[in-house]
Parts: sequence; structure tokens; C-alpha cells
Amino acid sequence: GWEQFVSNYCPITAYNLCNLLKTKTTKSINNMTHIIANTAFALVYITISLLMKFKPPKKINLWYGYRTLRSMESQAKWDKAHQLFGKYLWRTLPITITVHILLLMITYPFAILFISLIFVAEMIGIIVLVEQQLKKA
Repeated sequence: GWEQFVSNYCPITAYNLCNLLKTKTTKSINNMTHIIANTAFALVYITISLLMKFKPPKKINLWYGYRTLRSMESQAKWDKAHQLFGKYLWRTLPITITVHILLLMITYPFAILFISLIFVAEMIGIIVLVEQQLKKA
């Protein structure tokens, strides 16, 4: 109909300009959402790293901290677990932030998925290392 005629024979029209702006705005919003999501994820990771490194929970609790059966066996294991978890988390922080920055530069639509997978892999690796150390203690 009319829309097809306008798009075929009038390449520079208000209609086409509106569609072009709508597409650019949608892409811009998607990119901004992507950037906000990745930045929020990075900030959460940094906050957790800082808390575990410099302000770990003093006493065994059920609310927050590195809470596994082994870490909650005694206060000594609790303290050791948080010391190790904070140390390993702090060491992986530069890698995580570098990956975040690279994925933000690429602005790949599924970047948050890859960042989440990397985060889970890091956490599993750190937990395995901490549990091995606690088993020896």
C-alpha cells in the first residue's frame, strides 16, 4: 500500500527518517542496556571481592560469607575460608574486569551470558581451591 510506495519511490521522506531514527534509537537503547548490565555485574564482582578481602564476616553466620559445611565446622576454618576466598577472588579480579571491558568494546549481544559463564567458572574454581585447603587444615 501507501507505505510500500513511499519506501520505494521516496527514499528521503519523513516516514523513512522516522524509521531510521527508530532503528537507531532501539539499537542505542539495547547497547545502553548491555553496558549497564555489564557494568552492574562488574561492580557487584568488585564489591564482593572487596568485602571478602577486607571485611569478611567475623563470626559464623547463615546470612553472608563463604558458607559451606566445611567452612562452618569451626571458627578457625571459617576465618581461613574467608581469607583464602578473598585472596583468590581478588586475584581473579583483573581477569574478570579485562574480559568485561573487552566484551563491552565488542558489544556482543550475548556478552552478559559469557560474563556469567566466566563468573560461574571462576567461582567453581575458587570454591574447589578453598575446599581443598580447608580439607588439609
